[in-house]
This record gives sequence, structure tokens and C-alpha cells, in this order.
Amino acid sequence: MSEFLNYVETLPILLEKLLESKNHRINDLTEGKIKEILCESSPVKGIYLMYEGNVPMCVGRSRTLAQKIGTDERSLGKMQASVTKKIMKLETNDFSTMKEARDYLFKNYTVKFIKIDDEILRYLFVIYVATELSTPFNSFMET
Repeated sequence: MSEFLNYVETLPILLEKLLESKNHRINDLTEGKIKEILCESSPVKGIYLMYEGNVPMCVGRSRTLAQKIGTDERSLGKMQASVTKKIMKLETNDFSTMKEARDYLFKNYTVKFIKIDDEILRYLFVIYVATELSTPFNSFMET
């Protein structure tokens, strides 16, 4: 069997694992807390899935899950806080500052995450999860 087909067979198993993982409130997750949850002191590569209520909104990948979720998404900078920036752009929201959107994220969003070391698998898995769950913040359109 080809290496690609091996990856494809793994995707549904990983999705089940991700969906069954514990849901954490974004507001409670610092970089240190995520490292504690993952029982790791070094950077953990993996996938995260953010929810607004029970609705999956965004799936992402990172070489440093703890930094991405616990530091970058807490930022007010538009380069780091990608989900906060997307919340600001929603037509249903009327936020005038990144801080308002980040406060909304902290109050209303949760996240699940799993460790995945293989870089190719992380790329494929993000596309698979976004497609399977129709996450509105993921777009694979070229600009």
C-alpha cells in the first residue's frame, strides 16, 4: 500500500480521537497549562479544533500547540490571533477592537487538541477535519 493511502486510512481514526478528547475553555489555557495537560515540557506538534458552543469553527495545526493556543490566541496582534481576527470579520458581530473580539473568544470558545508529530499527516488532517466538519473559519481558496 502506498504511503499516501496509509495516511488516508489514519484520518478517520484521528478524527475520532480528536472529537473524543477533552474540551477546554480558551480562557483557561495558558502555554504552561497546555504543556501540563499534554505532559510535555518541549514543544508539542499537533492539531487543535475550536468550537463556539457546540459548533466546530476552526481547525488548525501547529509545531508548537502550547504557544499557538496558549500565547498566540491570547494576543491582540492580528498576526498571532488568527481566530480573534476571524471573529471580528463575522457579519453577525459588531466588534470595533481586537480586545472585544478576544474577550468574546475567551467567553464563548473552547478547544480540543491532539498530538500529531508527522508534518504531512498534520497538513492532510486539517483539510480532512475542515471538510468533514464544515468549519467556517477554514478556507482553502487561493488568493
